[in-house]
Amino acid sequence: MAYVSLDKLPIYSDTSDNAEFTQSSSSSSSVPTSPLVNSGGNNNKPTTTTTTTTTTTTTTSTLPTETKEPNREPEIFQTKLISFNKRNVVIITQRQNGPCPLIAMANVLSLRGDINFPETPITYNSLVSRIGEFLLEHPQHFENLELQTEYEIKINQSINILPTLVNGMDLNIRFTGVKDFDVGCDLSVFETLNIPLVHGWLVDSQDIELLSIIGDKTYNKLMERLYMNSNSPKLSSAQNNNKNNSLLSSGEDLFQDYKIKQFLQDSSTQLTYHGLFELNAKVKEQELVIFFRNNHFNVMLKHQSELYLLVTDEGYLNEPVGWEKLSQIDGDTEYYSQEFKLFRKEDLYSNFGPNSPTMASLDKVDTSQMSDEKYAQFLQNQQNQKSQTEDDYQVAMRLYQQDVSEQQKKQSHSKKKSHKAQSPKSNGQSTKDKDKSDCIIQ
Repeated sequence: MAYVSLDKLPIYSDTSDNAEFTQSSSSSSSVPTSPLVNSGGNNNKPTTTTTTTTTTTTTTSTLPTETKEPNREPEIFQTKLISFNKRNVVIITQRQNGPCPLIAMANVLSLRGDINFPETPITYNSLVSRIGEFLLEHPQHFENLELQTEYEIKINQSINILPTLVNGMDLNIRFTGVKDFDVGCDLSVFETLNIPLVHGWLVDSQDIELLSIIGDKTYNKLMERLYMNSNSPKLSSAQNNNKNNSLLSSGEDLFQDYKIKQFLQDSSTQLTYHGLFELNAKVKEQELVIFFRNNHFNVMLKHQSELYLLVTDEGYLNEPVGWEKLSQIDGDTEYYSQEFKLFRKEDLYSNFGPNSPTMASLDKVDTSQMSDEKYAQFLQNQQNQKSQTEDDYQVAMRLYQQDVSEQQKKQSHSKKKSHKAQSPKSNGQSTKDKDKSDCIIQ
């Protein structure tokens, strides 16, 4: 698909490990690296072809082809079928944080019904291709030429960015609002996919003193300030005596640095209660957004005035867990099922017996919509599960009865010893028998 833009507009290119913007009339400048980098994986770089006419430039973005590095297997992600808004949806799970921004985007698109993923494992390159195809097949159109040109540039940038997300994404937040990020961060892929990106690391609006110190500074700016001040040369006493203003300024700087360090330490989870309040206020009911916290990208949903995070950890692949409630800033949260019911993992022995929750749940399965083949398979699985549960119950009961029997034998043997120790000896008992009796008592 071709996009028409004005001549000599900057074209996003990725010719090195650091993403760069190149323009024919200026030198390239690298994007600053944030300490909030979510890294991992390898790069598969796209290509762009440009055809220039006398008045306009036509830029065609091509999706990256699947490349294989020597001695490196392609990254594969397991999928999970869940229920969402009364329909079945396939989400992508993960084992590590590396490409989590791409996985979060894919899961939002899947939950919204924009993309349907197969129930089989999927490779990273397939994710990139599917999201790229969605961008190209569902373009937006603007009557204003300037807005249309700006949108087409963002499309090209987004197509180029997608393969690099295997390394994560550089984000540099501001502490003033849930959608405030540094202007140097390239968020075009979120904008073109119409997926809001939010965070909850905010300064309390009632803390006027801290607000005046931090202002609209980014995380990188605060860290740079703390580093420079901690490594600045100390003035001699003679210089200090001649520079009262410098002393005053130095004292204020030390106090401000202390307040900044205290804030960063108290909010080390990268979420504050004010941020949690603002997230509840800004995210709309049933709105799907991507939540950035602790170098991780989560799918967030507001459901019945509560915030939930989609559980994509592969460790829950075979569990009915769907969501994690976000109501605390210290990570002490609760897990919920796909139907937003509180999930509690049953104790192992509570599933034994014909009246156990496991056996009772078998009768609650709706089989009216099943085909004959699936119904037969369901009956077979039900019988196998019932048989296995009953076998486990019998084994547990036998072990329990053996333990009870052994305890009874030990108690009986102990009573016999006690009775022999207390019985009187006969006067005519020989010395040999007495010695033997003493041995028995010992």
